[in-house]
Amino acid sequence: MTIRRAFIAVNLPESVKEKAFREFSPEFPKGKFKSVERENLHFTLVFLGSTGEEKLEEIRIALRKISGFGKFGIGLGGTGSFGTRLAWMGISDGKEKIMELHSRVCSLIGIRDGGVSAHLTIARNRGANQEEFAEAMQRASAKQFGEKFEVKSIELMESVLSPQGPAYSIIESFPL
Repeated sequence: MTIRRAFIAVNLPESVKEKAFREFSPEFPKGKFKSVERENLHFTLVFLGSTGEEKLEEIRIALRKISGFGKFGIGLGGTGSFGTRLAWMGISDGKEKIMELHSRVCSLIGIRDGGVSAHLTIARNRGANQEEFAEAMQRASAKQFGEKFEVKSIELMESVLSPQGPAYSIIESFPL
């Protein structure tokens, strides 16, 4: 039986990914930090972890019922961190809809809704001390990033880990 490392995500339009990467990656110097690759920028709704093909098929069938949820707008803005491990960008507009979408996805796939911390990971700490991390966060926080986009679908994604970092691919896309 094939096992895949999977998650359900909201992907960003290419133009928003490009702008976010261009704006934030210089603030997190290589060596001390690992910026998230442009193509990997996304919002995780539900992390599924190691999942068998049979279970993935059940999830795919369930997620097809998400149509009718409706498209909605998101505004990106503000930065934060999880300790000194991870830097992220938040949602300035549309957070309630992301929470509602998360709850609906949990309900459809039959898992407990533990809530979601709606964030877009922009960099991981790979050796910066507390002061270096704080300085990088201060630079990132000074950015006036206010991109908006329409969420039109969610994706069931696969994550393949390697020494170079994760590679993500879409298993299936589900229009809202």
